[in-house]
Amino acid sequence: MNEESAPSDRREDIHPLAAAIALGGSETLDPRAAAYLERQSRLAELQIEELEQDLKLRHWSLRFRNVSAVMKVAFEMAIAFIFLAIAAGIAVALWTAARDDSLVIESFSVPPDLAARGLTGQAVAAAIEDKLSQLQQETESARPADTYAHSWGNDIKVQIPDAGISLGEAYRLLTNLLGHQTYISGEVYRAESGIVIATHAGADGSAAISGKEQDLDALLQRAAEAIYARTQPYRYAIYADSHGRPVEAKAVVEKLSVDGPTPEERAWAFIGLSNIEPTLEADADDDRRALAILPDFAIGWLDLAADINGPLGRDEAALAEIRRALELLEHGGRQLTHRMQAISIPVLHAVIDTSKGDFSSALEESRTAAALPDWEGWAEGARGAAVTALANARDLSGAKRAFATLPEAAGNFAANARAGILLQIAWQARDLKAFRGAQKIFDDTLSKLREKYFRGAYSSLLYDIPAALDRTSNSPELADLLAGAGDFRHAHAAIDGTPLDCVLCLRMRGRIEAAEKRWSAAAWWFADAVAHAPDLPMAYTDWGMMLLHKADYEAAIAKFAVAHEKGPHFADPLELWGEALMQKNRSDRALAKFAEANKYAPNWGRLHLEWGRALLYSGNRGAAKKQFAIASQLDLSAADAAVLSRWRAKHA
Repeated sequence: MNEESAPSDRREDIHPLAAAIALGGSETLDPRAAAYLERQSRLAELQIEELEQDLKLRHWSLRFRNVSAVMKVAFEMAIAFIFLAIAAGIAVALWTAARDDSLVIESFSVPPDLAARGLTGQAVAAAIEDKLSQLQQETESARPADTYAHSWGNDIKVQIPDAGISLGEAYRLLTNLLGHQTYISGEVYRAESGIVIATHAGADGSAAISGKEQDLDALLQRAAEAIYARTQPYRYAIYADSHGRPVEAKAVVEKLSVDGPTPEERAWAFIGLSNIEPTLEADADDDRRALAILPDFAIGWLDLAADINGPLGRDEAALAEIRRALELLEHGGRQLTHRMQAISIPVLHAVIDTSKGDFSSALEESRTAAALPDWEGWAEGARGAAVTALANARDLSGAKRAFATLPEAAGNFAANARAGILLQIAWQARDLKAFRGAQKIFDDTLSKLREKYFRGAYSSLLYDIPAALDRTSNSPELADLLAGAGDFRHAHAAIDGTPLDCVLCLRMRGRIEAAEKRWSAAAWWFADAVAHAPDLPMAYTDWGMMLLHKADYEAAIAKFAVAHEKGPHFADPLELWGEALMQKNRSDRALAKFAEANKYAPNWGRLHLEWGRALLYSGNRGAAKKQFAIASQLDLSAADAAVLSRWRAKHA
């Protein structure tokens, strides 16, 4: 009985809800269970809603914390940036102040009546500033500002006093502590002679300029010049020399050459002195003194070549100096002002190319230089060099066309240089009449230069260099043309006065002797020319041409081979080599020489004439006809034109 009743008792202990769940809803729920289940469901829903809201709140809180953290970081970064900017500003201010080399003109002290009429101290300072700026503009120098012991460059300003504490006053304190500003102060006061303008430049000293009040502008100009002379002595010397005061200029640079505070200052002083000397040799001595102080001084090497050895015809020495200057300018940093250094590099390359007979490269370099911003007429010189390169490559028609497009010559120096170009064209064309016409222009402009620039004990390179070129270029070329025309008496008269260390002069002496068939004398002069310029191809070429005319073909070819080695792009020895081979009945080998010469002088009429003859000898009549046709369209001497006419008629 007890065992049977136990399950029943356990069933009575089961919760109605549990029973309903266990039954799976198959039995009818007790109303109490249903109500309880509904309340539990409602409670669960409320708990779910509360949890969802709490979850949303937690998500929003997390996002807010993230935004807050980001804003905090941004704020901290902004503060850090502000402090960094302030620090950077202070650093820049310190750096700028330490490098501040400007000229600061303080307000002058002036009499009350002058101030009442508008001539205030600020107005006087502004007038001095304007005149100093004008002095700067009138001073053209190749010298970079950072080579001066103390330079205020183009930074000239009038100081306007500030009231109280300001950023301007703070910067002035920094520049006083760290910088190298030059302060100019002064006063204007009355004296028995009129008025006095006194200027003070600190350690550079003071100066007082006096005169009549009505001459105030002239007095201000003199006061500005006095400041310029004390604070920028090298620049002032250039200014004084360019304004016709060479004695004053020389005194300034002579003092700098001894007392200059830095090696650069003393070396540049000798360069300035070299431009005032009475002779080219004295000029050279000053350049050598500058190089003794600074051996890697590009302007010293450049001056020796351009102003001394080049004009004097010392070609080998000039070439070595130009190469050294070019090396320093290309690899030694900025030794000249940016504008001069930029244009000088292609100009020097063109000079080197010309000395080696590479006239096509010289033409390109000269055109490059002519397109650059000018520096003291270098662009004009480059345009002229391009015309000369065409003439040297025997493109005479091209040279004449290029000359006709040159802008009008500005001044006698440019006109003299233009006459020199015409002389080169006439010489290459073997045109004695045109040469004499160009020589007259050259002489007239040289005479005008002498009147303007020759100053008693002091002369100018604007006169000295053309005068030297007249002796070392024009005279020997005239002598060569006279000999070619058979006028040997005048040829010797023209050549006898030329220097014996001038390479062109020695070459032309040899050519005159060769024209007279005095072979031994010619060989002696050519050997002397080679000794003076062993690395240049021109003298070897002249020597070979003499041997060719002497009918010593093997010896001639040997000289042409050396010339070709010295100047691989020089067309002349190649063309003459071809002619020598033709004389040896080796026209087949001559063709290669003519073809190679054509690479470097494609518009040379005689080259195409001889090329055509070699082709005829080789049996190629069609190709010969083409070369003769080309030659007929190019420049030919009268003798070559007659030869071409006979050959075309004979082999038509």
